Amino acid sequence: MLNFPDTDYHTAEELCPFFENDSLKTIRNALNELYDAGYLRRSGKTYMVNKVRITQMKLA
Repeated sequence: MLNFPDTDYHTAEELCPFFENDSLKTIRNALNELYDAGYLRRSGKTYMVNKVRITQMKLA
């Protein structure tokens, strides 16, 4: 979501075309995991990048 030039907030349905091998349910589960970890914020069905938290993310 950070790589989209127009906006850093999307619904799971809007992200589906970018992950053709994954179902909508799988994408929603992934978004919810990131939300639960604090990397995303949510307003209704829309997920937004938590830019404060994302800068603290540790890369594996």
